[in-house]
Amino acid sequence: MRNDYPSDWKAGIGEAAHMLVFRGWLVLLVGLLAAAVTGVIVGLQPAKYQAEAIISVGSGGSTDGALALATSDRVRQAAAQMSGLSMSSAEWQGQTTADAPGGGLIRLWVVREDGKQAMKAAASWGEALVGVLTQLGIGPGGNPAAGPRMISQPTQATRVSSQLGLKMLTSGILGLVVGLIAVLTLRTAKTAS
Repeated sequence: MRNDYPSDWKAGIGEAAHMLVFRGWLVLLVGLLAAAVTGVIVGLQPAKYQAEAIISVGSGGSTDGALALATSDRVRQAAAQMSGLSMSSAEWQGQTTADAPGGGLIRLWVVREDGKQAMKAAASWGEALVGVLTQLGIGPGGNPAAGPRMISQPTQATRVSSQLGLKMLTSGILGLVVGLIAVLTLRTAKTAS
């Protein structure tokens, strides 16, 4: 049986690289390296937290109109002032999401790097929306229970998943493909010369 491994562990880098290419281990090495680099990059990114508030539009309100109002600059500016957080209109737009799940409800989400700030921003956004809807006279005036109100205040912020496993798997597969291309290119160049 032939032994292609170098007999001296202090062999040159070129000889070690030749052994890796010859044995095809470069494919696996590049794949593992890509997965490790992705894991480090994702691991160094700050955690993000999501908080949610749910608003009932009330019996006299339109969810479509309230949803459009929730994402308007008027409500976002009011929410920014109420929360005391220094967030520009662009930051509010980039860190907030609203939808209408049905039943006269508006769901507001805020994603921030700090869980307490996410909860504060979601609560302020909900209060601002209820305030503006009330100012506009949405809902029957004599019955506060039938008008717009916050029915679910944010009590906790949940960590948003970074999908580390999926990103590492994808980068590992791409690394294996790059490694395979590198091995095939080197072997083709070697046989051509």
